[in-house]
Amino acid sequence: MLKWVSEAAARGIRIAEENPPLADLLSHSQVGVRKEAIRLSGLWKRSDLASKVRAAAADNALRKEALIALQAIGGDASVKELSTLLSEATTLSDRVEVLAVFAKVDGAKALGAAAPLLAVAANEADAAALWRVLWAGNGVLDRVMKDGVPPDLPEGALKAGFNTAQQLGGRGAMVAEKFSAIRSRNPTPVHSDGKPADLPGWMEYTQKNGIATKGEARYFGLNCQICHAIGGAGGKLGPDMSSLGASAPMDYIIESVLNPAAKVKEGYHSVVFRMKDGGLVMGIPGNETDKEILVRLPGGIEQVVAKDAIIGRDMAPGSLMPPGLTEVMGVEDQAHLFAFLGQLGKPGPFDASDGKVARILRLSGSLPEGMVPDWSKMPAAYTNLDGRMTPRAWRAPLSAVEGKGAVFAMAQVDVPTDGMLIITIEGTERPWLDGIRFDAHETGRQVKAGRHTIAVLINRDDPAKDLRIKVSAGRFVTP
Repeated sequence: MLKWVSEAAARGIRIAEENPPLADLLSHSQVGVRKEAIRLSGLWKRSDLASKVRAAAADNALRKEALIALQAIGGDASVKELSTLLSEATTLSDRVEVLAVFAKVDGAKALGAAAPLLAVAANEADAAALWRVLWAGNGVLDRVMKDGVPPDLPEGALKAGFNTAQQLGGRGAMVAEKFSAIRSRNPTPVHSDGKPADLPGWMEYTQKNGIATKGEARYFGLNCQICHAIGGAGGKLGPDMSSLGASAPMDYIIESVLNPAAKVKEGYHSVVFRMKDGGLVMGIPGNETDKEILVRLPGGIEQVVAKDAIIGRDMAPGSLMPPGLTEVMGVEDQAHLFAFLGQLGKPGPFDASDGKVARILRLSGSLPEGMVPDWSKMPAAYTNLDGRMTPRAWRAPLSAVEGKGAVFAMAQVDVPTDGMLIITIEGTERPWLDGIRFDAHETGRQVKAGRHTIAVLINRDDPAKDLRIKVSAGRFVTP
């Protein structure tokens, strides 16, 4: 009945003048009923139920429907609840998801709510992810054109705002000038001592001074894994880096980092979709059907866009990767990074083809039984290419895990055949396999072919500094 009424409401047909009692259905025992009640709350613009819809967003199974409903309800009621959701969000992906809806409900208020998040963004890439969903909102570009850039933003947020606005072209380029004017008044010094003058100079300098092991730390320090994958672990917004060093010459690698727009790889050109609601969606187009198109956004976000909501699409100028990303580093650090990229895919310590070592861990405050639910919603921690966690790698994902107690670090492995699975754990105690812990002397267990979950216990305040998980068979999942 709810589906029937929702379909009618979607066609503009109301079954009654008064508001039927939906509140109890929003807390119904069946998930399907709750989903339809949330959808109907949005279609009927039930502002009196906005707080209950917002509460439903805490359930990952209902989050998508709840955010869509809050956008449909609109007005002050939705602004209030979206503000609460944004303040409660602890991960970048959650903040981007909520802010994308908030910006379409009220762009001006979303811009104000986003300013504190931009001010404390961990890096330029995180700030860019927030700016992109803001630009897609209702009237945000116009607001910045009229009132200027939010005050007191750090250089990283200003640079991200400039680059993302410039990539939009048209009005975006005019907004970028607002950022440029502020940055010119507050220049940030960069490390330029001994900086090579040209590409051949950079190649020579890297060959003499670049240390790949140090460059690996710089790669993860810049959060390059948010957009790029190595050995399957990382984002899909940019090209896969697994075999970069084995397939590309050093001059190409260096130029691609220093000037990303110079050579944008086929299939990674960003597109700006102009929407009927006045917003913009900018990202890399993915899978497409007759009705929908998947758009990959920064921060690992994937957004499904209905084709009938699109009024036009334009090729965005340049690359989604911000220019000058490495300018905050010293010349030697840049050379280390180039040296590391130049070794990827070559035989040796930076060959990421071995799938028997876990390179991405998902963190949770509790131990789920069997298969891990809502895998993609859990904070991700990325290891070095040899599978070892570093103190740097623990900081951000641990801070995103709710609570104050211990944390479980988990990885999933696909085993092709029935047999003995030996699990080697370094840096911490014996693991759990599919929710059952190994005993003190157990090193392996008979398993069926299929997907299995390995978990280890982590001390939140003193995480293992050299944790590594290896298996004797199968391949770790790298979503």
